[in-house]
Formats: sequence, structure tokens, C-alpha cells
Amino acid sequence: MRRPVLILASVSAVLILLLLPFTGVRFGLLDHRTLPAEHPVAEAAEQLARDYPAAAEDQIAVVLPAGNDAGAGAGELDEYAIRLSALPGVTRVETATGQYADGQGTVPTSHEAASLRARYTAPSGTWLAVTPSAADPADARNVVSDIRDQPAPGNVLVGGSAATLVDATDTIADRLPWALTVIALSTFVLLFLFTGSLLIPLKAIVTNLLSLSATFGALVYVFQEGHLRWLVGDFTPTGTLETTLPVLVFCIAFGLSMDYEVFLLSRITEAHRNGASTTEAVAQGLQRTVD
Repeated sequence: MRRPVLILASVSAVLILLLLPFTGVRFGLLDHRTLPAEHPVAEAAEQLARDYPAAAEDQIAVVLPAGNDAGAGAGELDEYAIRLSALPGVTRVETATGQYADGQGTVPTSHEAASLRARYTAPSGTWLAVTPSAADPADARNVVSDIRDQPAPGNVLVGGSAATLVDATDTIADRLPWALTVIALSTFVLLFLFTGSLLIPLKAIVTNLLSLSATFGALVYVFQEGHLRWLVGDFTPTGTLETTLPVLVFCIAFGLSMDYEVFLLSRITEAHRNGASTTEAVAQGLQRTVD
């Protein structure tokens, strides 16, 4: 309180510095790597990837439901599979008409053709297994977008881990501005009705957002990049953050910080109403809230 400008500037600089790692955030999905290495599930997943790489491939499923033009014509399906196999980041495409890579298809034997038809066709439709070159769904997101942008002979549905990540991230991004607006407005109105001030609610929102932003930077620095692991318990860094984690952290931490803000302002208001000056009321409120 004796040097407010100096403290405000220095603390804000530290918080902004802690925020910087969040500029490199990469969102992903939870997998076995989040478990301890000795956990049976993690050991099984690692052995599967090591000894049976084909079974461990995280493929993108492209479904052509029955009832549109795609499911009926083998020629159209063949052309569509060729286009998908030529996309950047795609290693291989397999479907009822054969296997495809780099825009070229291989002619299956009669036995292989029968096996492929049994695997990739059903009364409900046909599907294609697209194998991306990137094993991590976070790195295969562009492939999902490219597949959806490709002209198809009918309606298509794109699934798999990479598609789940794309849709989850896009859904959160679409709804997040509305959620932040509701939270900010309700907080502002509550504190305005409580204090009668326009500046105090604004200050509370800005300072809480600044401190939470530093928390997001720490999440990336520690859990995505793997620094300072010994402080929080050893784990395997995946190079990504789970998509919903920042949202959950924001909702919980912002709610708790606003609760503390209300307690703090209550003590300050009480002290001021009891005759303390503004400076004395702030000091007493801080002391009593901390105690």
C-alpha cells in the first residue's frame, strides 16, 4: 500500500511472464501416458504399440452411410479413396475396394477383395480407414479438416480420436465467449450491488483473470512441457494439455477467487462503516481475511 505503482507493475510483469508459455499450448486427449509407467494399462498399451504397431494405429474412420450415392458405386468409392490417400499427412487408406497410398490404389486378389468387402461394408453403409502419418491425434487434426473439405460422393461422417479432438476443441471455442461474458457480467453486477462501485468489480475481474492466465502458463510449462515434474509428482509429459482442463481450472479457480474477493470486500466494508479511513479499512480487511 505504501508503493502501489511499483508493486502493481512488478507483480503484473511476473504474472505476464508466467502467462507466456500458454502461447504454445497444444490441446490433446488423455491416453495411457498419463498413468504411471508401471501401471498395467500403460504397460499393455506400450507393449501393443511396440509389438503390434498395426493394431495400435489410431485411424480416422470415414463412414459413408447407406442411402446416399457413396455406398452404391464402387467406382465412386475408389475415386474418393484415391483422393483421400493423396492428402498431406495421410499414410494409407483402406476400404472395401482396396488399399491406397499417395493417390495410387492396389488391385486386391479375389480373396483379399472378399475380406475387404466383409470388413468395410454393411447394410448400414461403407467406411474407410484412413491412417495418418502422425500418431498423436493433436498432430492429425489438419488431416481431419482436409478430409471434411474433400468433395465426397455423398454424406460422410468422420470419427476417431483426431476427429473427437477437433470437434471438442471447436465446440469449446464456440461456446467459450458466451460463457466468459455470462461470468463477467454476473460477477460485475454482484460486486456492483454489493459495493456500489464501478471500479471495484472491474478491478476484481481484471486481477483474477491475470492471475488465472499465469496459472494457464504454468499448466503448459509443467504438464505439457514436463518442467519441474518433481514438484508435482513424476509423470510422462505427452506434449499436450487435455482439452477441457483449462476450462475446468478456470471455472473452479475463478469461482474460488471471487469468493475470496467477496470475503475481503466484506471485511473492508465493515471496517469502513465502523469509522476507519479508506486506507485503514483496506489494511484491516486484508489482515482479517488472511487471518
